[in-house]
Amino acid sequence: MFIVSSMVLMQGASADYVENGSINWTAIGDMIKGVAEVFPGILEVVSNIVPLLIVLAVLGFVVGLFDKILGAIENAVRIFR
Repeated sequence: MFIVSSMVLMQGASADYVENGSINWTAIGDMIKGVAEVFPGILEVVSNIVPLLIVLAVLGFVVGLFDKILGAIENAVRIFR
């Protein structure tokens, strides 16, 4: 999918090469600037999701630990029946 989208983006630069025999470096530079502008947004999303993932991991650990403790108590009580 990435390769196909890259080809579509490069179409403007390669079309000028076919017509004039030179590469349109302005179009390529604009595309690189556009991609560079997206990275801070991606970094912000990742930095906002990581704390949530840590909280969910800790919560899952606590719930699992509580489940194991209750299971052990249940098994201990079952011995006396």
